[in-house]
Amino acid sequence: MRYCFEFCAKVLNFAQPRYDLRYIARMFSIAHKRTFVAGAAFGIAIAEAILAAAWLWPAHRSKKDAAIYDYCLIQNQSNTVRCDALMRYLAQHELAVAEKNKQAKKMLASGRSKHDVIEWAQQNGLVGSEISDAAGISLKDLQSNNY
Repeated sequence: MRYCFEFCAKVLNFAQPRYDLRYIARMFSIAHKRTFVAGAAFGIAIAEAILAAAWLWPAHRSKKDAAIYDYCLIQNQSNTVRCDALMRYLAQHELAVAEKNKQAKKMLASGRSKHDVIEWAQQNGLVGSEISDAAGISLKDLQSNNY
């Protein structure tokens, strides 16, 4: 401890800078090396534990999304990067459709006809069941033009 204090006092004394190798050598004595190695090993162990937990923690998906992900893995030779990108795309697409459905509900509430809402939905890229959900009609009615 005395050597550490002397070393710090000598090194931090900017008025008389003196970098004596004897003081530096004392700082890296056996006891200090052991402390450094123990701290480094502990830090590495903690980092590995955090990374292992992040790697092994399962993603929370619905059964439908899990089936899509599994099918994607089968089709893409277990390429998880591609399948993760697909799942991100699908999540963004679902959010966009939900936003458009909100807009369609507002249009219906403001007095617009279902026919106008269906045309608007088709112009905004909705298809099939997305359009029928937005207009509040069944898919069979949409396909047979009963709206």
